[in-house]
Amino acid sequence: MVTVFQGDTQEINFTLKSPVGGGAYDLTSKVLQWRLATNPTTFIVKRTDTGGSGLTVTGSASAGLANLKLTPAETTALPVGVLRWELELIDGSDKFTIATGKIEIIRGLTGG
Repeated sequence: MVTVFQGDTQEINFTLKSPVGGGAYDLTSKVLQWRLATNPTTFIVKRTDTGGSGLTVTGSASAGLANLKLTPAETTALPVGVLRWELELIDGSDKFTIATGKIEIIRGLTGG
């Protein structure tokens, strides 16, 4: 589980492995989509790896590496508690959930 303090920048790095053989997922010509939800039908943050949305493939696409960045404004707006996330790989008309997890949002201390 990832712990995030409201108001902080948060980066999450992904190393994506193929379920067949365990080698790196080749992300060439594929789209990644990351979603954060308060429940299975209410998504509060959604990212795709196109258009500078904060989800990027890092290095060579064949290496299977990606990075997600949430801004301080985004983490400030997240509700305190445990939220669920999923990372999907979209290949043409096919969609695969390739990673899931939880993020705990904690209220940061304020004042100086």
